[in-house]
Amino acid sequence: MTDLSDMTAETFEPLIGQTFTINGQPVTLKTVDKLDPPSASMRAPTSLVLTADEEIGMEDGVQVVGHDRLRQHSLLVHRITDPEQPTYEIVFA
Repeated sequence: MTDLSDMTAETFEPLIGQTFTINGQPVTLKTVDKLDPPSASMRAPTSLVLTADEEIGMEDGVQVVGHDRLRQHSLLVHRITDPEQPTYEIVFA
């Protein structure tokens, strides 16, 4: 299993367009953004935006997120507003 503390934006960039799961429901990784760290001693936050073809019926909060290469991790997932399709964001640092 890949440890979350080892994951960075670079871990996810090659996976754009691939299928992940949130609580077993398929979603597609659309974007990966590396944000500026709050201080030089802190790790850079990473934002992942994922989309689904239909609502996956989840509440904002800690969800099980999986990918074949990265295995499963419990991550904080938020539903974000997109009028075109269900869209979710994960931010970690």
